[in-house]
Amino acid sequence: MDTKTCTKCGKTKQANARNFYVRNEYKNPATAYRNVCKDCMLEHRLSKRIIRSEIGMDKRYMDGYAKSLPTRKCKTCSETMPLNNENFEEVRTYRYVNKIKTDIPKWRFRGSCRSCHNESEKKYRVKFYSNNANQDKKRVWQKQYFEKNQKRILSSARNKRIENKTKAIAHLGGKCVDCVKQGRDGIFPPCAMDFHHLDPTQKEHKPAALLMKAWEVFKKEIDKCVLLCSNCHRIRHYEEGIAE
Repeated sequence: MDTKTCTKCGKTKQANARNFYVRNEYKNPATAYRNVCKDCMLEHRLSKRIIRSEIGMDKRYMDGYAKSLPTRKCKTCSETMPLNNENFEEVRTYRYVNKIKTDIPKWRFRGSCRSCHNESEKKYRVKFYSNNANQDKKRVWQKQYFEKNQKRILSSARNKRIENKTKAIAHLGGKCVDCVKQGRDGIFPPCAMDFHHLDPTQKEHKPAALLMKAWEVFKKEIDKCVLLCSNCHRIRHYEEGIAE
């Protein structure tokens, strides 16, 4: 992807409409973007407002500026809110020059706010997949997608499991508790470490079943556990079984 260096801050950024303002002339992609990045332009405008407010023009100028702040009325809920990425989702389109599609991206905001758009998407999915024919289409598409990207999907899933387990082992101290009590170092590879629930009544899920979940969900469950190696884990269950 093409890059462009800001003439003011000297930082090199990707040459796109998110980092640089687009000029009025789109014929030459090399000169399609301004030389100063958006962050520097914003700083410059802000400094102008501060200077004007310091010399006594604050009320008159800032009142006019407040009226000129970009807002948008949501088409669904009719609520007027500031036009930014928190309230409205940005979608990418491409500019046309002389009715010819170019590679210059153009970002625009949706007409509906994020909450209304998400609700309408949920309703659409429920309505669409309630039809059996569409469910069959979805299954076929999912099968085709998995066959096409099987290596990447399985590899990313394996990496996520390893990452979550390694993080959990470090979170619980990295050593087998029973081995340390017996004077051994208690350090083993991640595949030989298990999570043992101290109170079985508080157990909601098996830790292994949560390895693909978000870290916060996984951490909530392993906080009820102690770290044991696979041998000590079996010995503990054996001794608990005898005690019962």
